[in-house]
Amino acid sequence: MRARAAALLAVMAVCASPFGAPGAAHAQLPSVERHGVFEAALTHSGSVANPYRDLSATATFTRPGGGTRTIPLFWAGGTTWRVRFSPDVVGEWTWTTSSSNPGLNGISGAFQCVTSARRGGVQRMSGFPYHFARQDGTPFWWFGDTQWILYSDDASEGLDRTASLHYVDVRAAQGFNVILSALYVTRGNQAGFQFANVSQEVLNPAFWQEVDSRLAYVQGKGITAGLTLGWGDRFPDFPSDEARARFARYVAARYSAYDVFFIVANEYGDGLTEAQARMLGQALDDADPHGRMIGNHSTKKMSVEVFADDPWMSFGDFQQRYVTLHKLVLDSRDHAKPVVNAEYGYYLRDMTEPPNGVVDKNNSFTLADMRYATWDIAMAGGYFVTGWNSTYYGGAVGAGPFDVDGAVNDPWEDDVQHVPRLFAGLGLLEWWKLQPSDGLLTSGVARGADLPVNNVDGSYVAPPRRTFWALAEIGRQYVAYVRGHDGPHTLSLGGAPSGTWSLRLFDPRTGAVTDLGSVSGAGPFTLDPPSADDWVYVLLRQDGGGPGTGTLDVAPEADTYVSQASPTTNYGRSGQLFVAGGTSVRTTWLRFDVAGLPAGATITDARLLLTCSNGSAPAGGGGTLRRFAPTDPVWSETAPTANAPLAGSESSSILATLGPVAAGSRVEFTGLAGALPGNGRITFVIRSTRGDAAAYRSRQYVTASQRPVLRITYTTP
Repeated sequence: MRARAAALLAVMAVCASPFGAPGAAHAQLPSVERHGVFEAALTHSGSVANPYRDLSATATFTRPGGGTRTIPLFWAGGTTWRVRFSPDVVGEWTWTTSSSNPGLNGISGAFQCVTSARRGGVQRMSGFPYHFARQDGTPFWWFGDTQWILYSDDASEGLDRTASLHYVDVRAAQGFNVILSALYVTRGNQAGFQFANVSQEVLNPAFWQEVDSRLAYVQGKGITAGLTLGWGDRFPDFPSDEARARFARYVAARYSAYDVFFIVANEYGDGLTEAQARMLGQALDDADPHGRMIGNHSTKKMSVEVFADDPWMSFGDFQQRYVTLHKLVLDSRDHAKPVVNAEYGYYLRDMTEPPNGVVDKNNSFTLADMRYATWDIAMAGGYFVTGWNSTYYGGAVGAGPFDVDGAVNDPWEDDVQHVPRLFAGLGLLEWWKLQPSDGLLTSGVARGADLPVNNVDGSYVAPPRRTFWALAEIGRQYVAYVRGHDGPHTLSLGGAPSGTWSLRLFDPRTGAVTDLGSVSGAGPFTLDPPSADDWVYVLLRQDGGGPGTGTLDVAPEADTYVSQASPTTNYGRSGQLFVAGGTSVRTTWLRFDVAGLPAGATITDARLLLTCSNGSAPAGGGGTLRRFAPTDPVWSETAPTANAPLAGSESSSILATLGPVAAGSRVEFTGLAGALPGNGRITFVIRSTRGDAAAYRSRQYVTASQRPVLRITYTTP
């Protein structure tokens, strides 16, 4: 009882922190707002030379109605430790600590979580996994900027706390809701460096207290903070993998209660192997009970899609892509996770030392280049993190100094705001329901290719001068983007019923919207842009229309097979899916997350399309397909083996059977409409009794057009 009372006093002393003021007290317990931050201070006992390295403690929180969540405590300096936790359910929470140190062990307490207007952190949107939402379900259109050293200082570039907070003010006023930064970098802040001695793991708590202060300011502006552990080439400074993992756990313990997401490393391959990056991603995930999003930042491969199917990885890709921007977003949209291009250009970047006035980064040469590149990403259903030469690295790259107010930045600051304005700001679109639908838009001219750019600093690329893209929710809303051709373009409606539609023209250069009136029919409609500049058309249904049809192609979010010939081997990362019977049974599972069916839609046909890579001649050799009810509806494809197959039960009813299949053919399991639940997850299992094995391309196969597809045809009322 004494331990609980002492802890409660510590809690009450910190509940009014800038991270989240509590509501009125309830039943004499400290109160914390839902999605706010509870914080308690504790004291370790005895003399410990290096508490950060040599001590550990956890706190387990029990939800109202049951269920627990556990988070590490973090060392805050001296003998002080703290725990931070964000409750997501209204009611009374209790907590207790566990540690080998008597001073940190067995401390318990309680608080009352009260209702609030807070919306919670950013996560994948339920039912629309390629998009984002707040914890309360509010859609979130990711609009990101880069300031890698926001939490550090550089006196030579005029970067300090005042300059950093002013930068946050400016970006918040411009509508940015994400800022991507790194923690363990080559610069410290006014309180010193991150570690007094990293090789000995001697942490500098004062540095992190300054991070707390700046992060509080970012949060107060409604901005989600992207916290990168550090640059890849900084991780060799640590003495061991355990030391690296300890640092990841420390960052999660200190900051996961806030509106943040984590990135393992910037350019991870400069100092980490894939295995080490996975270890750090898992360490973050294990230490964070809040489920904050976790990603990784690419290296010379320009992609981190290799991690997309890891349970800790929240993104289909967190790209550093510069070429064929639109295509590469589409290619990564096969993991049922959002795709972000986190580094595709920094406006007018010149990192030559001394600066020579020549732009030396892809897609960054002109205002049009940056605008084209950004729209190419957004029109593929992707999101972006942009940047400016004078701010993306605190002014330390290029001419400097750090200057968010420089007039040279103004043109891109103006134009980039028009992208979220179209999708989220005008209130016209439910953008999360839009699907990439480039095939609906045609033109008398072909799409162009990336433009080579050669200058004294090297060879680069800029986006195509001419292209056209489309997004659609068939029968309801369409977005058509065109540039480089002032002739007619044709927009088809994908089988939508005839009706009355409103048509608007959006100018990506000014944000102006022109009402073009109404059009009637089932399409196609002709779009005739006023010039060869870039333009966006928005077509929205005005009436209910009559019955119509639509088609939805769904990529698997997981697939794997097991083989009795290798009973302990997992094939979740294989490019093939095998089915066979006889003396070497092989079984395949595929999971789909159906999202995007319109309200009231009736599924009239569904079929599973597979590309055969190894033929099977016998009747029934292609396999039989049944519905499977997994114990875990979001099972991991990297877990099942023949000795430990996917847990669950399968239907006794055969949905479809394939006869002989030939290598290289595209085959179909048909008649699946009755098995689908509408929007939602479904798992299929394929088995065969034939000894002549058949094989199909998996979702990991390098050629996207040969991967599995669940094709759904539906009617709308």
